[in-house]
Amino acid sequence: MSAYLEDTVAIPLTRPRFGNLLDARTTLVDAGSFEERYELVLENYKAFELFFVNQSLESRLGGDYRIEPASRLLSEANRLLINLLTSLCSYTEQVSSEFKSAPSGPVFKTAITRKLADLRKTSFNFGLIEVVRNYAQHVQMPVEGITARHSRTTTWPESVFPYCTGASLHAYAGRNRRRQVGLQHSLAEKVDLRELAYSAVRTLSELHCSARSLVQADCVAARDEVAEALREVNDAIAEAGTVKKKGRPAKIVELAGGENGSTESEVSHTLMLEWDDVRIARAAKNRRPIADFKKPSGHNP
Repeated sequence: MSAYLEDTVAIPLTRPRFGNLLDARTTLVDAGSFEERYELVLENYKAFELFFVNQSLESRLGGDYRIEPASRLLSEANRLLINLLTSLCSYTEQVSSEFKSAPSGPVFKTAITRKLADLRKTSFNFGLIEVVRNYAQHVQMPVEGITARHSRTTTWPESVFPYCTGASLHAYAGRNRRRQVGLQHSLAEKVDLRELAYSAVRTLSELHCSARSLVQADCVAARDEVAEALREVNDAIAEAGTVKKKGRPAKIVELAGGENGSTESEVSHTLMLEWDDVRIARAAKNRRPIADFKKPSGHNP
C-alpha cells in the first residue's frame, strides 16, 4: 500500500499511520454530525416555540379569527411541529451509529441505545412525542386546533398552545398495539403539544450532553492527530522552500492511499481543522442541557 500526505509536497506514510489518520478524520466527521443533528433539533424547537410566543402576544393584542387566517395558522403550526418531530426522530434513530471508528465507539453505542430504550419506557412525554410523530406520519397532521391555557395568574402572554385530542391518539394506539408506548396513562382531552415538545427536547438535551462526555477524549485525540499531520506538511513545505500563497500555512491537506503502490486505486480524503472548529463552537454553546424556563406559579415581573 502507498499512502501519503500531500499539499505542495508529499510525505510517505506507513499503513498504521494512514489508518490512524483515517480513523481520526472519521471520528471528527462523526462528531460534527453528532453536534449538527442536535443543533437541528434545537433550531426547529426554537422556531416552533417562538411561533407560539408570537401568537400568544397577538391573541392578547387582538387577533384575526376568520376562517382563512385560522387555516393558515394551523398549517404553519403543523409545518413547524413536523420539522421538529422529524429532527427528533432523525436524532434518536441515527445517533447510535456515530463514532464507529472511535475507541469508545462500542461503549457509546451501548450506552446511548440503552438510554433511549429506558426513556421510551420510563418517560411518559418522551414516549408520547414518538406516538405523535407516528400519528403524524400514518394518520394526519397532529395539530387539530390552537387554544389558550385557562390560567391567567401572570402578566406573561405565553398562553396559546397547539393541541391534538387525546381521543385521537388513543384511537390510533388502539389500532396499532406496537405504537402504544407513551399511552400507558390517560391523556388530557386536549394534549398540549407545546408543553410536550418542550419536555421531549429538554430530555433529549440531557441525553446529548451525557453522550458527548463518553467520546470527548476520543475527539480531542483525533483532532490532535490531524493537527500533527498538518504540522508535518507545513514543516516539509518549509524545508523544501516551497512558497505558499501569501505565505500562509497549509490548512487543508490530502490523505491518499492506494493498494500496492498503484495510483489508479488511490482514494483521497481531505484533512482540515477549520470545519471541526464549527463542531467545537456548537459543543461549547450547547455544553449544558437546556434550562427549565418555566416560571413559578403566580410570578409577576
